[in-house]
Amino acid sequence: MRPAPRGCRLCIGLACAIGLTIFMAAAPANAWNSKYQHFHLRLKNNTGGNVNDMHVRVQGRSGGGPWSPVVSLGAMTLIPGWAPTGVVVAGNSTVYNFAGFTLAPGANGWFNVYFCIDGSTPPWESNCWFQWTLNGVNVGQEVFFGFCVSSPAKIGNPSTKPDGSVNTSSYVIRNLQFAQSSHAFSNTETTLDNPAVVAVFNSSPDPIRPGPYTVSPGNCLDIVPDLHSSITGPVNNGATVLARGLVEDQVGQQYDFVVQWEGLTPAGMPMWSTALAILAFLALAGLGTFVVARRQRVA
Repeated sequence: MRPAPRGCRLCIGLACAIGLTIFMAAAPANAWNSKYQHFHLRLKNNTGGNVNDMHVRVQGRSGGGPWSPVVSLGAMTLIPGWAPTGVVVAGNSTVYNFAGFTLAPGANGWFNVYFCIDGSTPPWESNCWFQWTLNGVNVGQEVFFGFCVSSPAKIGNPSTKPDGSVNTSSYVIRNLQFAQSSHAFSNTETTLDNPAVVAVFNSSPDPIRPGPYTVSPGNCLDIVPDLHSSITGPVNNGATVLARGLVEDQVGQQYDFVVQWEGLTPAGMPMWSTALAILAFLALAGLGTFVVARRQRVA
């Protein structure tokens, strides 16, 4: 059999190149995304007075769409005598309420909210606003932090607040570190008082970044230096990614936090887009082969 003419070889080469380009464009640029998120904060009463309740407003969005309420999957607090008292949807946020015995200034404890972001298109972003209250009335500074969740993650700060007002406040994160766990920690386990969680971070090759990272409203800030490849790389079923650090309120008071992302899925385009790209690659490559074979028969 004679070799295919040069024009035919160019045809199949071009078809394969086009198919490969489409496939690579649809392939994940990053390694994972997650719409299942745990936010844990060690909230200290820095209000200067007593408190007896607290609420957390949570927003999420999918694929850069509008901020919306999240789907609540659980909540807890480790403060003795305190408990979650209900979850309600208010405007474009989900509000978690907690209450308990009166806490004097300086008292502190862990609060957790666990949720799923509605929507099927990554990246999935979220933010949480923690607020002490006394008999339902806000007291002291609101404590906020959020993430543009994908691999690599970014630190996010929305341009509007959950009540619809303009967000004019930047916020600061320090001592940021990421780790990967082979399994998910439960709500009551995911604190920096748990030696198992601390051990995961201590063994992580990802460095502690002193910062500070200052995030202005309406921005997602890149994390420098980049996350270690063990964090951004492919993950096994059941694995989670965690982050720890310190977040500052508007007067510079600092609070420990831990975030856990579970149910990790490949990042990049939705799965149907990747499948479509694969089919396009195969179709174009097959077309090139067909053209070559036809030319050879004619010759």
